[in-house]
Amino acid sequence: WLHYDESRDCMFCFTCVKAYRDKLINSACIDPSFISIGYSNWKEACNFRKHELSNCHEDSVFKVVTVPKSFRDIGECLSSVHEQQKKDRRHCFLKILQNVKYLAWQGLALRGDGDESDLNFIQTIKNEQKTNKYTSPEIQNEMLQVLGSRVLREITEKVRSAEFFSIMIDETRDSANKEQVVICVRWVDDNFEAHEEFVGLYTVGGTDANTLVQVIKDVLTRSNLSITKVRGQCYDGAAVLAGKKSGVAQQISEAEPKALFVHCYGHSLNLACCEQNSPNRGTRFEQLKKNLALNVPGIHVLCPTRWTVKGKSLKGVLDNYEVLQKTWIAGKDRVQNPETKIRILGVSSQMKSFDFLFGAALGEVLFCHCDNLSTALQSPEICAAEGQNLARMTVVTLKSLSSEAEFNKFWVHVQEMASNQDVDEPKLPRKRKAPSRFEDGTSPAAFPTSVEDHNCKIYETGFNIVTSCIEERFEQPGFQTYAKLEQLILKTVKGGEYEEEFHYITHLYADDLDASSLRAQLQALAANFAMKNNCSGFRDVIDFMKNPSYTECQFFSNVAVLIKLVLVIPATNAVSEWSFSALRLIKNYLRTTMSQACLNHLMLLHIHKNITDSLNLLEVANEFVEGSEHRRSV
Repeated sequence: WLHYDESRDCMFCFTCVKAYRDKLINSACIDPSFISIGYSNWKEACNFRKHELSNCHEDSVFKVVTVPKSFRDIGECLSSVHEQQKKDRRHCFLKILQNVKYLAWQGLALRGDGDESDLNFIQTIKNEQKTNKYTSPEIQNEMLQVLGSRVLREITEKVRSAEFFSIMIDETRDSANKEQVVICVRWVDDNFEAHEEFVGLYTVGGTDANTLVQVIKDVLTRSNLSITKVRGQCYDGAAVLAGKKSGVAQQISEAEPKALFVHCYGHSLNLACCEQNSPNRGTRFEQLKKNLALNVPGIHVLCPTRWTVKGKSLKGVLDNYEVLQKTWIAGKDRVQNPETKIRILGVSSQMKSFDFLFGAALGEVLFCHCDNLSTALQSPEICAAEGQNLARMTVVTLKSLSSEAEFNKFWVHVQEMASNQDVDEPKLPRKRKAPSRFEDGTSPAAFPTSVEDHNCKIYETGFNIVTSCIEERFEQPGFQTYAKLEQLILKTVKGGEYEEEFHYITHLYADDLDASSLRAQLQALAANFAMKNNCSGFRDVIDFMKNPSYTECQFFSNVAVLIKLVLVIPATNAVSEWSFSALRLIKNYLRTTMSQACLNHLMLLHIHKNITDSLNLLEVANEFVEGSEHRRSV
């Protein structure tokens, strides 16, 4: 009960002070030295015991401590039912909150425009809720706000705890025809694990570079994230985002020069296109497929938001070649629209030609390797430097497949397919003289002597185009920096000369790295790594650095920063594309009137399912009832 006031250097009786302020004791019997003046006679400490036995203190203890413990709430004293009602209301309220969280986790609508008894929210609580209290749309939105805000706070706290982070943005239009900008961040924890997090969706009046930059800065400010900690940017190749003069990447780089820009590798590989199907032809296709190719997988439709279906789409066409041909024959007489009938006849005619079959088979081979690369790049664990290595491995693979021996195998395979299908015999194209601008005037025009030579040239050209496109699109200006980051670490553990990379990195990241300490730690890393491991790649160094003791963490602190700088730069912006899928699920054509705040809260709860599961509903309920005085009765 004794409290010491450091500013006044004296002691007070907490119980007496509280009783005096609440006017629970008579002012005539108070002890001013322990209530208003303060006791500072340290030589007479025995007076503490005297005050404890005084009438003033005993009266204060009785009215401040004893009485509240002895008597319950007046409602509980008047009725034994009141306490049970309180427990029932709290149980029902927590059940409502749990159901709101569940529906948001699943991405399901809480309510609709029909009979209220058929709504998802009402159906989930009808066996628990005995009244309609706390079931209105306004209360549901407020619950979503509390839940979503807690998820967002947990994400931003993790990002703030990291030394660096990267930003990723993309744009799309929702079902209400509103331009939505998605913002995501990538950060690396102390265990060298990369995390890509969805932060939010924001509506914008325009998609010019200045507007998008302002949105990024506004999000960083409201999340208490400093732009000086940004070390990477990942967008698609649109001029607004990647423009060299006034694009978003350039403006962010001017604010923070160490924020390296990466053109999303996934967008670089994405060559997919849309195709629409007729329901009638689809039904006819399935009927024929059951009779002709029951055990063969169906066709994967090319989709603009899927980066890994190009090879599977062409393989589906090849596996269902006969079924498709019969589908065109059966469908042309049923179609009334002349334009559609002409298209069906054109596709049917094309599929009879050997060139179409050869091209589809060649495309399937090429795109399968591109799909494999795209799948690997979409992993959040892949950094930009590793993405470059995967691209180089794909190029090496494609070049090895462009040899004459591989073409001979491919040619035999295509001929076998053609013999089993209703396909015309291959033939040479008509000889055509090349335009004069392509002639050097010395050698005569060369023409293929056989069908095999003609298709061999097409085969080699196809591989050359794909490999050159991958090499050109993956060779980006910022690659020099993160390649030097990776090479500095690899040359260190392999015993190579790294002075050029060391000076470049320590000059660029002078604020992040201490040059003298980094050199000493690199030498220590080379000596200790050689004793324990044989380095085959960058991941071996990460495995060596994982889960260090506290001493080792400080011992290799600058090396840890170096590794995080490599890992924090993303390879693709796949997390934004995934969030667009969630957007189409949550804000569909039946929910176009949803407010932007509600949309953001639902997106956060649906995308970050692990964090949503870990939310403490009791803490959420306490935060909710603190927002209003009358709710505290719950």
